[in-house]
Amino acid sequence: MAGATGTTGARPVSGGVQSKFNGKLLATLQDPGATYFDQFGYSTAISGSIAVVGAPGGTGYGRTYIFERGTSGWSTTPAVTLDNPDDVPYFGSAVAVSGSIIVVGAYGISGDGQAPPGAAYIYVEGADGWPTSPTASLPDPGADNKDGFGWSVAVSGGNVVVGAPREDGGTGDTYLYSETGGRWPTTPTAVFPDPTPADVNDDGISVALAGRTLAVGADGTQSPIDSPGSAFLYIAGKHGWPTHPTVTLDDPLATDYDAFGSAVALSGRTLIVGARGTPNPDYPGAAYQYVKTPTGWPTTPTAVLGRVNAEEDPQHYFGYAVATNGSISVVGAPGAYVGPTALYVYVEKSEDWPYEPTFEPGDPNSAGYDGYGETLAMTGDTVITGAWEAEDYDGAAYIYRF
Repeated sequence: MAGATGTTGARPVSGGVQSKFNGKLLATLQDPGATYFDQFGYSTAISGSIAVVGAPGGTGYGRTYIFERGTSGWSTTPAVTLDNPDDVPYFGSAVAVSGSIIVVGAYGISGDGQAPPGAAYIYVEGADGWPTSPTASLPDPGADNKDGFGWSVAVSGGNVVVGAPREDGGTGDTYLYSETGGRWPTTPTAVFPDPTPADVNDDGISVALAGRTLAVGADGTQSPIDSPGSAFLYIAGKHGWPTHPTVTLDDPLATDYDAFGSAVALSGRTLIVGARGTPNPDYPGAAYQYVKTPTGWPTTPTAVLGRVNAEEDPQHYFGYAVATNGSISVVGAPGAYVGPTALYVYVEKSEDWPYEPTFEPGDPNSAGYDGYGETLAMTGDTVITGAWEAEDYDGAAYIYRF
């Protein structure tokens, strides 16, 4: 199926703008190693003509692949393969790309507790292309193999963000690194600790960065006690980045099992916060959209993104991943082993967002649950999602245009 193009078999939802909107599957990317449990597609990122796919289960504690779009479309053969530079487990568990900068996370947690602390790696494209060795290696500031440093990553301009949601027993911290004079520091430029450490929030479980605005999710699901999640916005001013949130967004339902903050996406003045819920009929998952106004960011959702028949598919994990370009938003629902796996696409019309999806790209792999929709990234009108459990855990990734 490499290089597959054409319609996806997805169904538009009737009414209004929906009848004029559709999507196309531009490329299917498959595990280059075709190795059992590579988990290719566990993480995905896209920017312009560059797509990045993480395979954290691969040989040597994971690999990451760079794909490029040429004049004839997306190549299904990697342009560059990034091997794990330090044998920190789960290299490729998180990836991000912006222009000529790629960030790869390796969160390093192992069951026996003997793994090295997590790390993140920065790769900067040069005149000769993408390097296969990191331009900069970022060690865990907490130096603890249970911190989960590298669990989430983001990049925008000359700033890189790395989340460590397991630090301090699950309280979590988030770190920002700023390039100066072409050099990347190995110690954080700014640290964003969990504003409510008593709640053990998993602060940094998700991060998104757009210019001088940072979004950090804290889903509140760290064992043994679940608590309502939050999302925090930090806005850099003339004196740099604040250490306390500029805006705090609380779970609109204030429910322990919503996992509000488990995913965040940011584009310009639009923020989406995913609340993937749990495999329980009372918590089917949700996604909340916040649109910045001339007076600032609202603390109540501008729109709630939902889906048809949510109550009939309670184990859908709707909101597990989110992406937006400001006028189109996408929500992943990987199915949680029961129910369909799908993406849901929402299109803004006259500054209003629909509750029900405009378009639903179904899983191209009809064999069943494969992790489709667990990861999302967007550039312009192009979206990439992964399915890390497809093909006996070899994995796959799909690039769409909506």
